[in-house]
Amino acid sequence: MPGRITGATSSSWKRFFIDSGAIYFNYGEADEQKIGATQEGTTFTLEQELRMPEIDGHRAPVLNTRRVISETARISGGILEMTSYNLYRILTGSEVTSDASYNITKRVSDLPNLDQYIQNVALVGRNQADGEPYVFLIFNGLNDGGFEMETSDENEATLGVQFTGHTPIDDPDSSPFEIRTPQAIDVENVT
Repeated sequence: MPGRITGATSSSWKRFFIDSGAIYFNYGEADEQKIGATQEGTTFTLEQELRMPEIDGHRAPVLNTRRVISETARISGGILEMTSYNLYRILTGSEVTSDASYNITKRVSDLPNLDQYIQNVALVGRNQADGEPYVFLIFNGLNDGGFEMETSDENEATLGVQFTGHTPIDDPDSSPFEIRTPQAIDVENVT
């Protein structure tokens, strides 16, 4: 077979997720808010642990026997905007108070405040064809990636965050994530 082999088709470019995207709190809700400028991109990660029973007489994994045992969905990135609102969302168990000149964020509890679980955290980007959004959502997001800020000459400081999705205690079978893709990108599958 001459030439290179590729999976690309004449319409592949229409389904590319381009640029860095943005992180939102409560995407699609009345109190939707962008977290602000980020640096070095953002990441959506899904880890699933699968269980495969061992079946006597079989040497290889057996078709249709696997099931999801656990899943963890995360959105992470480096935030450039140092606001007391962002710090409150990032520092678990914190509160924000004020004095004459500053908003002061500090930890006051070993437990997250109930409103620190964000209804949803979304990574929103766009496709190359028409700019329609791709939306990667985690539900009941809480920053569990700690807090790290690094400064250097001729550079901007960023706050590294890692929001993890959580399921409600009364709905153990629900999934902590959702991925939305524009319907138009699935319609055309021309080679």
